[in-house]
Amino acid sequence: MNAAISGQRSQSENLNGALDSLERFVHQARNALSHPIVDPEAAIRAATENVTQAMMSQILARFDALDRSIAGVNQKVGRLDQRVGRVEENVAAVDRKVDNLGRKLSYYDHNAIARVSNSGATKRNFELTALLNVETGEEISSFPATFGEADQLSGVLAPV
Repeated sequence: MNAAISGQRSQSENLNGALDSLERFVHQARNALSHPIVDPEAAIRAATENVTQAMMSQILARFDALDRSIAGVNQKVGRLDQRVGRVEENVAAVDRKVDNLGRKLSYYDHNAIARVSNSGATKRNFELTALLNVETGEEISSFPATFGEADQLSGVLAPV
């Protein structure tokens, strides 16, 4: 809304400026006609130069206004780029967290399956499935290889 009002004011100012230039031209032409003309071409040249200068100043004013508008747009685009950059960083952080969570869930799943498998051990030579460290995904190095090794651990297994 403000841009529309500003645009209307700018057009109104430009029209007023053009009208002023035209009025000066007419005034100079009347002055030239009311005085004896020494060099009619010089009078026309002078009047034309005045109008041209007035029009050039209006054109330059429009270019200045356009430059200011473009500078404002560039600032807004710069701020938008910064926001998009922050959003991209946040999305990347969420992606990393989801990846870590997915990895940890797969470690938990492996351990749940290993527990079910290991719970069926009845013979001493039954090979146990090692549990994984849920942070690193590596097998727990001290995990017993067989049911017999697990049975020999003191104070670790409670009687059923």
